[in-house]
Amino acid sequence: MSPSAEFPPGVFTTPRRASSYAGIWHAKDDKGLSCSIHLSSVASLDLYKASVSKCSNESLSQVNMWRFEGGKVTLFSRGTEIARLEGAEASLAGTLSRSGAPLRMTR
Repeated sequence: MSPSAEFPPGVFTTPRRASSYAGIWHAKDDKGLSCSIHLSSVASLDLYKASVSKCSNESLSQVNMWRFEGGKVTLFSRGTEIARLEGAEASLAGTLSRSGAPLRMTR
């Protein structure tokens, strides 16, 4: 089957590169707390740099790195996993690692 037949025009597929997720995201937890998370395309060893602003959620406020692997985006703080999400280029959903609380990120 040719690639064009597998994914007809207008059908969006999950990106397969980290650079597809780089940029500014609006994160919102289950309590309605939100912040901006910038996922950089600048690599640092096997992770990419990240920064946050206006974050009330204690876990998310410490995010400083991220990774794209196996179709999932994982957020880290000093090597500790903070959250794992999956989805498309404009909308990600997942959970905070420590509490299991839901987390959404949109562009």
